[in-house]
Amino acid sequence: MKLHLLLIFWSATAWAAPLQRGPAETAPSAGWQAPVQFTKEERELTTTSVEQFAGDGRRLSREFAELTGVAMSPLLGMSILGATTYFQTPAQRRSILPWQLQPWTWGFAMLLVLCVALKDSLLGLVPFLKKPLDAAELVENKVSGAMALPLVSKSVATALALPLAAVMEEATRLAFPTAHAAGSTNLVGNELAAAAVYGLALTLSAGAFVVVWLTSHAVNVLVLLSPFAMLGAVLKLVRLLLLGFPMLCAAISPVLGLLVCAVYIFLAWRLAGWSFRLMVFGWVFSMDLLLLRWRRQQVDDASVLAFVAESLEGVPVRTCGVLSRSGTGGVNFTFRPWLVLPSRTVQLAESALNLEVGRGLLGPVMVQVDGSTRQVRSLVRLPPRYRTLEAKVAGAFGALPVRELSAARGLAAAWRFLQEQFGRKRQRRGEVEFSPGVAS
Repeated sequence: MKLHLLLIFWSATAWAAPLQRGPAETAPSAGWQAPVQFTKEERELTTTSVEQFAGDGRRLSREFAELTGVAMSPLLGMSILGATTYFQTPAQRRSILPWQLQPWTWGFAMLLVLCVALKDSLLGLVPFLKKPLDAAELVENKVSGAMALPLVSKSVATALALPLAAVMEEATRLAFPTAHAAGSTNLVGNELAAAAVYGLALTLSAGAFVVVWLTSHAVNVLVLLSPFAMLGAVLKLVRLLLLGFPMLCAAISPVLGLLVCAVYIFLAWRLAGWSFRLMVFGWVFSMDLLLLRWRRQQVDDASVLAFVAESLEGVPVRTCGVLSRSGTGGVNFTFRPWLVLPSRTVQLAESALNLEVGRGLLGPVMVQVDGSTRQVRSLVRLPPRYRTLEAKVAGAFGALPVRELSAARGLAAAWRFLQEQFGRKRQRRGEVEFSPGVAS
């Protein structure tokens, strides 16, 4: 069967150029006996299958490379793909291109990319002007990602459908040889099965796009939270370099491109939970900053919205929940895993005696100070809606002390900031020093 032949020759044709075969009457060299003698028709079918599947492999590698690149930076990726496709299309056919490939779409996207670059370079030393624009960039990244998702996923699903059908049909043949011999498992000939295969391919491609986009979006959130302009520039530069690497590998070899894309998607899937919590965290912070929520926010004595600053009792960093006082005078934290699962409540502190509320750059931070060693531990971070309400928050939890927090400077402080974002605990004794993550 043709699909069977495609599957057999996948690995060989992906690494090398299409196989060049000689005339049918050419005899094998002396001392070598061919295990199977092919007829002329079989040899032509094999050559056609090899060339077609090699083309499918190159296309699939290119499509996945474009998917990872666009997912890492939807605005930049879609503008580059749109401009490239537009100028590669003959002039007489450009008018029938879809809207996302028209100059008014990718030209406007390139203008926004230029504005973002100017914002990162010129306003790096003016955080009070740059932070609102960083928050606006978070919103833009979500909008452009939502627009690019169906466009890129559809293209990848089209390229993935045939190889996926081949794999599924081969697996069916091995599992149910009798049914396959009767012709009842032909996925290509069955329209319903073909639609199911395409739906599965579309689901897989959309899932790959989402997990890669989530991880890339975390960079934008870290840029918003970081009090160091240089750190944000480094993070974006690294992302830009990683963006073009899959496309380069796909141009060198289809298999190499697919392997690199698979590594990207696997690592993004492993970081999906952390990226999702950071996305929620960034969304709340960005909307509070853009809408000036602190001007109309009221402090409820019963609950305060907060995010976990350090891992505690199985609760990951950046988990969104509600901070409240317990009946015994302590502080509890209530949250829903993935925002939809049944709620859980953990005890944040048995007593409020050693708790303090600090004024950070973007919002208040509740910290716990060890009375003997003066070791400081950040417990939860409050969103910017409580930015000028530190005294009311402190009063709601038992008249806690309020102090100013200043960010440390230098490369060591930037490294500690990154460690806090990933939930790494620092063992500090004998000194009082608020990390830059606390100050932000």
